[in-house]
Amino acid sequence: MKRILSILKEKWPEYILEILVITIGILGAFALNNWNENRLSEREERILLSNIREDLINTIKKFEKDTVFNAQTIRNAERIEYYIHENQPYSIELDSCFASLGGWKSPYAISSAYQSLKSQGIDLIENKALRNSIVNLYDGILIFVEDDYDHVEWSYYESVFMPYSSKNIRRVNEASFPSARPNDFEAIKQSQEFQNILSTIIRYRKAGIEIYGDAIEEIKQVISMIDQELNE
Repeated sequence: MKRILSILKEKWPEYILEILVITIGILGAFALNNWNENRLSEREERILLSNIREDLINTIKKFEKDTVFNAQTIRNAERIEYYIHENQPYSIELDSCFASLGGWKSPYAISSAYQSLKSQGIDLIENKALRNSIVNLYDGILIFVEDDYDHVEWSYYESVFMPYSSKNIRRVNEASFPSARPNDFEAIKQSQEFQNILSTIIRYRKAGIEIYGDAIEEIKQVISMIDQELNE
């Protein structure tokens, strides 16, 4: 025992130094591991943000195309209204107008990158404001556009428009473009039910275009936030 104490007394500086070296080595290894993990996490975050940005840009393009299509259906419906209000005889140009009454573009956002983010954990995005904005966009605003607005169109189409259309409007076989024609245009001109259907379709489509526009602006704001985060 005395020998051990004597050795410790003589060599304690060496032992302390050795312990310090081992401790520093362990702490260094932990620090290096954490640095590598943080770097990988940051790299993964940037990849996901870039992918979400690309999805949002493509969603804007799709929404803009949908808006153009839906705006055309409004013009077609308003053209029919003009013929009715001005008591004009039927014209073949109305064939495409009647064909488009029951058609609209359903809004679907591109969300593959966001779904990937959710599977890996939303907290992967460190910027809380950006994280909340992305979640609110996909799980709030875009859900409303996709489910609520589209549901209104489908519900009216199935419960009101189709029952009336199946009795009073027939499809015309044209290979070049969709066509439809009323069985009796003069009767339809006098039909208050049809005029109500027409005005409701116009109102729903216009409301839908406004909803599309609001969604596009929200998407642009999130893209701007992502750009700022990626450029930092």
